[in-house]
Amino acid sequence: MQLDRMKDDVSQLQKEKKDFEEQNKETGQQLKQADDRAAQKQDELRQAEDRERQLQMQLDRMKDDVSELRKEKKDFEEQKKEVGQQMKQANDRAAQKQDELRQAADRERELQMQLDRMKDDVSQLQKEKKDFEEQNKEVGQQMKQANDRAARRQDELRQTEDRERDSYRRSWTG
Repeated sequence: MQLDRMKDDVSQLQKEKKDFEEQNKETGQQLKQADDRAAQKQDELRQAEDRERQLQMQLDRMKDDVSELRKEKKDFEEQKKEVGQQMKQANDRAAQKQDELRQAADRERELQMQLDRMKDDVSQLQKEKKDFEEQNKEVGQQMKQANDRAARRQDELRQTEDRERDSYRRSWTG
Protein backbone atom coordinates (compact mmCIF):
# COMPACT_ATOMS: atom_id res chain seq x y z
CA MET A 1 0.00 0.00 0.00
CA GLN A 2 2.73 2.46 1.01
CA LEU A 3 4.80 1.30 -1.95
CA ASP A 4 1.92 2.01 -4.31
CA ARG A 5 1.56 5.51 -2.86
CA MET A 6 5.26 6.13 -3.33
CA LYS A 7 5.09 4.89 -6.90
CA ASP A 8 2.16 7.24 -7.49
CA ASP A 9 4.19 10.10 -5.93
CA VAL A 10 7.17 9.32 -8.18
CA SER A 11 4.89 9.15 -11.21
CA GLN A 12 3.31 12.49 -10.24
CA LEU A 13 6.72 14.09 -9.73
CA GLN A 14 7.91 12.80 -13.09
CA LYS A 15 4.81 14.30 -14.70
CA GLU A 16 5.52 17.62 -12.93
CA LYS A 17 9.10 17.49 -14.18
CA LYS A 18 7.89 16.97 -17.75
CA ASP A 19 5.40 19.87 -17.36
CA PHE A 20 8.16 22.14 -16.03
CA GLU A 21 10.42 21.18 -18.94
CA GLU A 22 7.65 22.05 -21.42
CA GLN A 23 7.06 25.38 -19.67
CA ASN A 24 10.79 26.08 -19.77
CA LYS A 25 10.88 25.35 -23.51
CA GLU A 26 7.91 27.68 -24.12
CA THR A 27 9.52 30.38 -22.00
CA GLY A 28 12.71 30.05 -24.02
CA GLN A 29 10.77 30.46 -27.27
CA GLN A 30 8.95 33.50 -25.90
CA LEU A 31 12.27 34.99 -24.80
CA LYS A 32 13.73 34.46 -28.27
CA GLN A 33 10.69 36.12 -29.83
CA ALA A 34 11.04 39.06 -27.44
CA ASP A 35 14.75 39.32 -28.33
CA ASP A 36 13.87 39.25 -32.04
CA ARG A 37 11.30 42.02 -31.56
CA ALA A 38 13.82 44.05 -29.55
CA ALA A 39 16.43 43.64 -32.32
CA GLN A 40 13.89 44.73 -34.91
CA LYS A 41 12.95 47.78 -32.84
CA GLN A 42 16.65 48.55 -32.36
CA ASP A 43 17.13 48.42 -36.14
CA GLU A 44 14.13 50.70 -36.67
CA LEU A 45 15.55 53.04 -34.04
CA ARG A 46 18.89 53.13 -35.86
CA GLN A 47 17.11 53.94 -39.12
CA ALA A 48 15.12 56.73 -37.43
CA GLU A 49 18.35 58.16 -36.02
CA ASP A 50 19.90 58.11 -39.52
CA ARG A 51 16.88 59.97 -40.90
CA GLU A 52 17.08 62.43 -38.02
CA ARG A 53 20.78 63.10 -38.78
CA GLN A 54 19.96 63.69 -42.44
CA LEU A 55 17.23 66.13 -41.45
CA GLN A 56 19.63 67.87 -39.09
CA MET A 57 22.16 68.26 -41.93
CA GLN A 58 19.40 69.70 -44.14
CA LEU A 59 18.41 72.02 -41.34
CA ASP A 60 22.01 73.19 -40.93
CA ARG A 61 22.29 73.80 -44.67
CA MET A 62 19.04 75.74 -44.57
CA LYS A 63 20.31 77.86 -41.68
CA ASP A 64 23.44 78.57 -43.73
CA ASP A 65 21.24 79.50 -46.70
CA VAL A 66 19.20 81.87 -44.53
CA SER A 67 22.38 83.43 -43.18
CA GLU A 68 23.70 83.88 -46.72
CA LEU A 69 20.41 85.47 -47.80
CA ARG A 70 20.66 87.99 -44.97
CA LYS A 71 24.19 88.90 -46.07
CA GLU A 72 22.98 89.35 -49.62
CA LYS A 73 20.19 91.58 -48.35
CA LYS A 74 22.70 93.82 -46.58
CA ASP A 75 24.87 94.02 -49.74
CA PHE A 76 21.83 94.94 -51.78
CA GLU A 77 20.95 97.76 -49.39
CA GLU A 78 24.52 99.14 -49.58
CA GLN A 79 24.63 99.10 -53.35
CA LYS A 80 21.29 100.92 -53.68
CA LYS A 81 21.15 99.59 -57.21
CA GLU A 82 18.07 97.67 -58.25
CA VAL A 83 17.14 97.64 -54.57
CA GLY A 84 13.44 96.98 -55.01
CA GLN A 85 13.76 94.01 -57.37
CA GLN A 86 16.71 92.39 -55.59
CA MET A 87 15.12 92.98 -52.20
CA LYS A 88 11.92 91.28 -53.32
CA GLN A 89 13.87 88.29 -54.66
CA ALA A 90 15.84 87.96 -51.45
CA ASN A 91 12.67 88.19 -49.35
CA ASP A 92 10.99 85.57 -51.54
CA ARG A 93 13.96 83.23 -51.16
CA ALA A 94 14.11 83.88 -47.41
CA ALA A 95 10.39 83.14 -47.09
CA GLN A 96 10.82 79.94 -49.09
CA LYS A 97 13.75 78.88 -46.92
CA GLN A 98 11.81 79.76 -43.79
CA ASP A 99 8.92 77.62 -45.02
CA GLU A 100 11.33 74.79 -45.78
CA LEU A 101 12.86 75.27 -42.36
CA ARG A 102 9.42 75.11 -40.73
CA GLN A 103 8.62 71.96 -42.71
CA ALA A 104 11.94 70.43 -41.71
CA ALA A 105 11.22 71.30 -38.09
CA ASP A 106 7.79 69.64 -38.41
CA ARG A 107 9.40 66.52 -39.90
CA GLU A 108 12.03 66.54 -37.18
CA ARG A 109 9.32 66.74 -34.48
CA GLU A 110 7.46 63.84 -36.11
CA LEU A 111 10.66 61.81 -36.26
CA GLN A 112 11.36 62.61 -32.61
CA MET A 113 7.88 61.40 -31.65
CA GLN A 114 8.47 58.20 -33.64
CA LEU A 115 11.85 57.80 -31.99
CA ASP A 116 10.27 58.28 -28.53
CA ARG A 117 7.62 55.64 -29.35
CA MET A 118 10.32 53.27 -30.53
CA LYS A 119 12.31 53.88 -27.36
CA ASP A 120 9.18 53.07 -25.35
CA ASP A 121 8.72 49.88 -27.41
CA VAL A 122 12.35 48.87 -26.82
CA SER A 123 11.99 49.60 -23.11
CA GLN A 124 8.82 47.50 -22.95
CA LEU A 125 10.54 44.65 -24.83
CA GLN A 126 13.49 44.81 -22.45
CA LYS A 127 11.06 44.64 -19.51
CA GLU A 128 9.33 41.64 -21.11
CA LYS A 129 12.70 40.00 -21.67
CA LYS A 130 13.59 40.52 -18.01
CA ASP A 131 10.21 39.12 -16.93
CA PHE A 132 10.74 36.07 -19.16
CA GLU A 133 14.20 35.57 -17.71
CA GLU A 134 12.80 35.75 -14.18
CA GLN A 135 10.04 33.28 -15.09
CA ASN A 136 12.62 31.01 -16.66
CA LYS A 137 14.72 31.16 -13.49
CA GLU A 138 11.68 30.34 -11.34
CA VAL A 139 10.75 27.43 -13.58
CA GLY A 140 14.32 26.16 -13.34
CA GLN A 141 14.19 26.34 -9.55
CA GLN A 142 10.84 24.56 -9.52
CA MET A 143 12.21 21.85 -11.80
CA LYS A 144 15.22 21.38 -9.53
CA GLN A 145 12.95 21.12 -6.50
CA ALA A 146 10.72 18.60 -8.31
CA ASN A 147 13.80 16.60 -9.34
CA ASP A 148 15.10 16.65 -5.77
CA ARG A 149 11.73 15.44 -4.46
CA ALA A 150 11.58 12.71 -7.11
CA ALA A 151 15.11 11.58 -6.20
CA ARG A 152 14.20 11.46 -2.49
CA ARG A 153 11.03 9.50 -3.29
CA GLN A 154 13.06 7.12 -5.44
CA ASP A 155 15.57 6.61 -2.61
CA GLU A 156 12.73 6.03 -0.15
CA LEU A 157 11.14 3.56 -2.55
CA ARG A 158 14.43 1.63 -2.95
CA GLN A 159 14.92 1.54 0.82
CA THR A 160 11.38 0.29 1.30
CA GLU A 161 11.86 -2.39 -1.37
CA ASP A 162 15.18 -3.41 0.25
CA ARG A 163 13.51 -3.69 3.67
CA GLU A 164 10.67 -5.72 2.22
CA ARG A 165 13.14 -8.08 0.47
CA ASP A 166 15.14 -8.46 3.67
CA SER A 167 11.96 -9.08 5.64
CA TYR A 168 10.82 -11.63 3.06
CA ARG A 169 14.19 -13.44 3.14
CA ARG A 170 14.22 -13.52 6.94
CA SER A 171 10.74 -14.99 6.94
CA TRP A 172 11.96 -17.82 4.69
CA THR A 173 15.24 -18.41 6.49
CA GLY A 174 14.05 -17.78 9.97
